[in-house]
Amino acid sequence: MSVELVIIDDSGHAGFGVTAGKRTPDGSMYEWEFNDAVRKVFEKEITKFKNVITYCVSDPTGKWDVPLETRTNRANAIYRKYKSKVDAGKAVVIYISWHANAFGSSWNSANGIETFILRRGLPIAEELAEKVQASIVKETDRRNRGVKLSAFWVLKHTIMPAILIECGFMTNKEEAVLLKSEGYRNKVALATVKALVNMFHLKPKEGASVAQRKEDLSKVWGAASIKKVIDQGIIPGYTDGTWRPNEPIKRAEMAVILDRLGLLNRK
Repeated sequence: MSVELVIIDDSGHAGFGVTAGKRTPDGSMYEWEFNDAVRKVFEKEITKFKNVITYCVSDPTGKWDVPLETRTNRANAIYRKYKSKVDAGKAVVIYISWHANAFGSSWNSANGIETFILRRGLPIAEELAEKVQASIVKETDRRNRGVKLSAFWVLKHTIMPAILIECGFMTNKEEAVLLKSEGYRNKVALATVKALVNMFHLKPKEGASVAQRKEDLSKVWGAASIKKVIDQGIIPGYTDGTWRPNEPIKRAEMAVILDRLGLLNRK
């Protein structure tokens, strides 16, 4: 018997200055920009697996900071649609809230990944948090701040297993660079996909091209530099998750790389 996995998620806050604060100290990135970029990659990749359905309860345009009560009301309404299947063991419904962290409003040394649940012992939620936390830490090689407890609104007022992921600190200069990069955003999204695939034993849809890193880049020449250009989004790699270090570069690709480095803005 196949079991449906229903994933309800939200991109924390909103962009374009709609939400007070919630940005890097230099104003170069709103938190929502990171949150929603990760959400989009995650939803695209997780729906390549069988019996997976996703719902977003935040505003995908980022122009409206959907009130927390509205987000949880939407999520709970979706859960009720599937409740009979959940009770019959034919569906699992979970909630994921995507965030980037901050400590104060100025640059500082706080860093790392942490995942929140409401309390210990909750069915599914605690295991989900542990697996997602471990997977993101492993893929990003950032500090493991662990699984923590909090009464965040989206954890306290949802009626399905829920986690809130803090994927790095906007107030840390090193992590702010990562949070703005396509490569790091993809890593967070794909690490979360991997955790869910393992936890719920998901199988790819027939013919689906599932993103996965197939090479071990740690032993190739220039490994340290390769890691930097991936993490900073300068050369993030291919959509199948590979980087292909011996692949030739095209002139158009070189133009994009130079632009990402800011070398085309000189006067």
